[in-house]
Amino acid sequence: MRRLGALALLALVGCQSAPAAETRSFLVRLKPGQELKTELGRLAHDNGLRAATVTSAVGSLTDVALRLANKEETTRWQGHFEVVSLSGYLADGEFHLHMAVSDGEGRTLGGHVMEGNRVYTTLVIAVEEHLHFRYRREFDPASGYDELVIERRLTNVGSVPGGARREETDAPAPDRPERERRTEPVRLRCRSRHRRACARRRSRGAGGRRRATS
Repeated sequence: MRRLGALALLALVGCQSAPAAETRSFLVRLKPGQELKTELGRLAHDNGLRAATVTSAVGSLTDVALRLANKEETTRWQGHFEVVSLSGYLADGEFHLHMAVSDGEGRTLGGHVMEGNRVYTTLVIAVEEHLHFRYRREFDPASGYDELVIERRLTNVGSVPGGARREETDAPAPDRPERERRTEPVRLRCRSRHRRACARRRSRGAGGRRRATS
């Protein structure tokens, strides 16, 4: 009896639901001379990023290129600068980052990241992609600019072996009744040695769902 109980417990452990991934994380180190916007754009394109944020950055620059607040032109500096902060959103074809840097006297300046920010010794950047969302642009009459629109992607969005992307659709997810969401089928993952116990558990679960939705 003890052995049967242990086997049943193992079967239950093997039949756990496989939760869908919420995010993907990337860590990239830029080397001396590399350009910030170019390299992050390459990261977004090569990995098919749809909705990502830059969460942190540590490093130094020799060339700084920023668009300051309410300015149209790019302002440039040369010297040695520490990256104090770097944040914003990123996707394949979408780039909006703000950066603050400090010089050798401790003076700090910041603005919108433009092309021309080159690494001095190193720049380590953490990027996190939100797998259930995507970015796009839409004209906003209130601001007079094309502003960011965040849309939810439907289920089964994530990465699969080999780095390929897998998703059912990019259409915005409609609101569904709580009852329908609660009775949605659960995908189970079973250990091969306990397939019979898993099959019985699936059968009981399916029967319970049919009764719940009748």
